[in-house]
Amino acid sequence: MSEATTVNSRKRPVKRFDVGCRVSGSFGDYCANPNPNIQRRVRARIFGNIIEAVGHLQYKVMWDDGVSREPHFSNSLRKESSVASFPPDLRPPRLQDDPELPPQDQLVTDQEAEDIEDSQRDQQPEEHLPGQGDDSSDEEGSVGVDEEVEDRAGQMPGQLQSENPVTPDYATKKAAAQDAIKALLGKEVVIKHKNKTVIWTVIADWDPVDALVENDRAAYGLTSFNTKEHPQNEVLAQLFLHLAFADWQVTLEKLNDAIIQHNNKSNSKKVKLFSPEEFLTAFGLLIGAAEYGARGSQFWETTRDSMGGEHWESMVPEANFNTHMKLYRFKDFHHFIPFAYKSQTLKNNNDPWWEFAEAVTEFNNNRMSRLNLPSWLSIDELMASWKPQKTATGGLPNISFIVRKPKPLGTEMKSVACTKTGAMLHLEIQRGKEGMKAARHNSSMGATSAGCTLRAIEGCAVNDQPCRGIKGDAYFGSVVCASELSVRNYETVLQVIQNSGIYPKAFIEEHLKNAPGGVKIVLSALAPNEPWLIAVGYRYSSKKTLFFVMTSKAGSTKAGTPYQMKYTDGFGNLRARQVERPAAISDFFQDSNIVDCHNQARQHDLGLEETW
Repeated sequence: MSEATTVNSRKRPVKRFDVGCRVSGSFGDYCANPNPNIQRRVRARIFGNIIEAVGHLQYKVMWDDGVSREPHFSNSLRKESSVASFPPDLRPPRLQDDPELPPQDQLVTDQEAEDIEDSQRDQQPEEHLPGQGDDSSDEEGSVGVDEEVEDRAGQMPGQLQSENPVTPDYATKKAAAQDAIKALLGKEVVIKHKNKTVIWTVIADWDPVDALVENDRAAYGLTSFNTKEHPQNEVLAQLFLHLAFADWQVTLEKLNDAIIQHNNKSNSKKVKLFSPEEFLTAFGLLIGAAEYGARGSQFWETTRDSMGGEHWESMVPEANFNTHMKLYRFKDFHHFIPFAYKSQTLKNNNDPWWEFAEAVTEFNNNRMSRLNLPSWLSIDELMASWKPQKTATGGLPNISFIVRKPKPLGTEMKSVACTKTGAMLHLEIQRGKEGMKAARHNSSMGATSAGCTLRAIEGCAVNDQPCRGIKGDAYFGSVVCASELSVRNYETVLQVIQNSGIYPKAFIEEHLKNAPGGVKIVLSALAPNEPWLIAVGYRYSSKKTLFFVMTSKAGSTKAGTPYQMKYTDGFGNLRARQVERPAAISDFFQDSNIVDCHNQARQHDLGLEETW
């Protein structure tokens, strides 16, 4: 091979095949050779689309005759135009008409239109020129690559007749779905569950003039805390003490009281009382451990200790907590700090959580008195991980298991967070099925989710706090919960999943099953205890429907802030589309993940549960 031939072969462009691209190959039936000078038959060239890659330079093709044969090597395929082999009387579908793809830019649209027009022009069979192509590699029983086959009977071999209309685009589908919902206006849907009956009516939209909205000029966050009263290097530490304790010195006294009781026992080892400096240092070490990749007693070891006497240089400085507090002293703190929250009163009242419930009560009261709250709150679950080793509950009165949580086993708490500052505001320990039966509101409502949600917002709406609305997801969403909050002048937006007893879930699902994303259906009803409620079915995507119930003043169902749907097209490119959604649901999703962010920060970012 000459040098020039080698250079030219290197410059030859490489064929690039993607899923969905148009290709052709000589894999059809045997037919007459287009060269009249050659009697050997050749295989007809057929057209199709690549559906997947099955190996190195091997592709599976769906041919136009509806047959997918064995995988083909790339050197036996020819890349064609996206409209190649379409009959002249059939206009190929355009990419911009595909509802699953975003609008195309003008350059792509013009190029596609030009290809389509070229494909519709009458094409005459190429006349064979004598003296050219006398040697054919497509003999009977062989496979060729680049041969052309004549168009017999005015149609390419293997091309199926098709009169299917162009697939409607997203806007057409959406308009058709909305027209179908408009035809349902005024329709009544009767839902019966146990001894309750609710009649829901399809309405166009719900837009209350007196909806509960946030006061953008209100002051949210800290009260009675002035950063200028503290040295600059102590502000964050003082802020922690301000929010974590009602009075940290009282907690220190309780800690030392427990140590004194321990020392009074004649057979016990004496423990030194903690000074204020030691108390604050110990809490600082608890939190500061998050900055190092170590656990437990490793914080008091040097690299020489942990590496068997060898010294290893590292970019990360050693923790070496010995410079702040001795290990034995920190172990004393770790042992006695829980005693600061034990309540003899709760013990006398036979409360199984008497050793810790006082800490939750202090936390809740402290947040209510030292934070200004907004009108809307967010409620969700919180899991404090716990792994029992010797007993079923590991020394706790009970533990919970929630399979959908990253750390599913431990102490579950229902928690409320501020939708403006993100601060955690209220906690409630979940005491198990039997333990929660005696909780306030549960027996009268007959629904633990409704009672829990009502207790949460009542616990926050104290000290003249303006909070009057709450948002919650799966566990909290039910018609009963929304109606009980409404009769007490609270507003709510709840996502309904499993608690759908008197909710028109089946009706909504049926009438939105063929709708594209961004379509909604709204119903109103008078609940059994007579407040007006609104049910919203929202088509999140072409495959998923979301269900919500809200009170009459919780918000509007008219178009709000759209969300950006991201997806990949047939060529692996990232695409985005703005999808319409009701205003109340837009606001819901803006605030619904606040507690989840806390859980991630506590369990993953800080990782203190794993550290200690």
